[in-house]
Amino acid sequence: MSTNKALSALALAKRAGKLVMGFDAVMKSAQKGETVLVVLASGLSPKTAKEAWFRCERLNAVVLTADISLDETEYVLGKRAGIFGITDKGFRKLVETAAGGPTHTD
Repeated sequence: MSTNKALSALALAKRAGKLVMGFDAVMKSAQKGETVLVVLASGLSPKTAKEAWFRCERLNAVVLTADISLDETEYVLGKRAGIFGITDKGFRKLVETAAGGPTHTD
């Protein structure tokens, strides 16, 4: 598996307790206004990605697609997930920088 800066940033956010993983958990967190950035894995199914974009757009959540696979997330983060929520502004900047910036803004 390749070393990926975005994946490393997500792992750091997880260790700090600032990462929410999984579609339902992230959407619930975004609805409460706790999530400052939603990160989608590039290996996410088109249907799930479309649904995530649609919900995030309605919630005015910032969405970023990172070049990480589901296998990599399972190996590094311990859970096979394709959607992640960052709940801290500092980690948001770190993940955006590592992944190449947001693809949708506030």
